Amino acid sequence: ADFSYGISVRSPIQLTGGDEVADYYGRIPGKASFGVAKRLNKGAKSSDFMVLGGQLDWFFGGESNKIVSRDASQLVVGVGAEYNYRFRDAYIPLRVGFRNVGKGGSGFQSVSALTFGLGYNPDQQNFGLDFDFGSNSRGGTDMSLSLVYRFK
Repeated sequence: ADFSYGISVRSPIQLTGGDEVADYYGRIPGKASFGVAKRLNKGAKSSDFMVLGGQLDWFFGGESNKIVSRDASQLVVGVGAEYNYRFRDAYIPLRVGFRNVGKGGSGFQSVSALTFGLGYNPDQQNFGLDFDFGSNSRGGTDMSLSLVYRFK
């Protein structure tokens, strides 16, 4: 399939019996997610392809406690594109994206980030390598190096 979508909803979870952590988290907010992805093939003579995607997450039913002042809801939006370049016996994914995390309460201000990265996914192998960066609106830079293993 060249087009995929997903919808997921989780109700808030009330935690009980954990007096040690009750001041931090007595309730886990619910989450509603919607995501879409579209694959675009380059052409008949090329194995390269591009994937465009987006996701919307809404956290709801949150509540403050003695330590954390949390908003009742929070919205997170992300969009991105990944070009998969065919190189010898592997794909080299090149990706770019944007993510905005809305305000979540006192001390949890909104933040946006431009993300970009590249990877290495060899043919007939269960592993891949990803190297990603993020530059956020608060002036910081994030980096990750991931070794990914796919179970069959």
